[in-house]
Amino acid sequence: VSRSGTHSSSSWYLIATTPLGKRWESHFLKVQPLGRMGGWLMRMVLKKHPTHSAAALGDDFGSRYAIIDEGILRSGWMNDAVRQTIRDFYENPALSKLTSFAVLEASAGRLSQQMLAPDKLSADDYKTMLTCQAALADALDAAARRSEQF
Repeated sequence: VSRSGTHSSSSWYLIATTPLGKRWESHFLKVQPLGRMGGWLMRMVLKKHPTHSAAALGDDFGSRYAIIDEGILRSGWMNDAVRQTIRDFYENPALSKLTSFAVLEASAGRLSQQMLAPDKLSADDYKTMLTCQAALADALDAAARRSEQF
């Protein structure tokens, strides 16, 4: 999308999108990883405000990722499979340096990721990143279909 940085070090701001099913036209999800300080701070917030949506997840997921989840999908749609696919995206050893600050957003029928990417990404890096994003889109669509059955 654009280029920023000095002549010695520059990056591309990358936005990659994947289509989602109809349910995602009326639902919004934003996932952003928290660093060590952010994870510590989130754990403190969750202790004081247990009604925070991430507190209901029952594992360390809510303290590792900032989650905004609003819309028409019934509560409980973000099951273990969806959470694991989000972890796989962020914690894939081949991508962890790229995705450690990436923001995932599902809205308006699309899953997008936004991140700074170095100039010298290989074709394999792009393929791995987009494969992980496609797996996440599949998991989100499956969770949306399941939520309609309840």
